[in-house]
Amino acid sequence: MAQKITWMPNAREDFRDIIHYLANEWGNTFAEEFTERVSKQLELIENHLFIGKQNEQFSSIRQLPVTKNYILYYLVLHEEIIIVNLLHTNRKR
Repeated sequence: MAQKITWMPNAREDFRDIIHYLANEWGNTFAEEFTERVSKQLELIENHLFIGKQNEQFSSIRQLPVTKNYILYYLVLHEEIIIVNLLHTNRKR
């Protein structure tokens, strides 16, 4: 059974901001491709919960690259995957 995926409000907002930025700077096709990459990573996490590398500062949080510039941070609870954040690699965490 697939785990329920829940986005923290700040993670959802960051994802929307990223999509908006990519669409404005690089076009809708680029933004759609990024969205598809995020979806594929979420599927990967659903099927392999602990595939992401443990975060060095917070061992309960895992991280999985979406692209070379963006990392998805998540937490696995009993029957839920919490998306903690989606950040650009140059942005302070």
